[in-house]
Amino acid sequence: MSAYYGGRAECHIRKVPLPIVHTDFISMYPTVFALLGMWDLVTAQSISVERCTAEAQRQLDTASTDAYFGQQVWRELNWFGEIEPDGDIVPIRAQYDPSNDALNIGVNQFATSQPFCFDSLCGQGDQQTRISATGFGT
Repeated sequence: MSAYYGGRAECHIRKVPLPIVHTDFISMYPTVFALLGMWDLVTAQSISVERCTAEAQRQLDTASTDAYFGQQVWRELNWFGEIEPDGDIVPIRAQYDPSNDALNIGVNQFATSQPFCFDSLCGQGDQQTRISATGFGT
């Protein structure tokens, strides 16, 4: 078993000038909660669960980094999906140390013929095959 004191941070591009957006990473989880409009789900009388495979695929096909610097697109991300990654680079929760039962998250090249739950647009590599997507609404 393992525990984390704080969030995770990575740097994939170093020493290259790029445009930035000031972000308060101390409040990252509450910020994402607010951007996704999750309070609407928390306070809803009921929650609908609907298949949204076509909408999720459209988001994946048209995703651009620039769009996520604005607030509007975040409310469209209340969905989970299953994909069959074929060598794509995706975040994976797995046991990386055989002497320890802890599950950690790493960003790895991954392939499987079984559907894999994927809740993010951060996959890289070849176009991913979307199997199905489920969205949540009030």
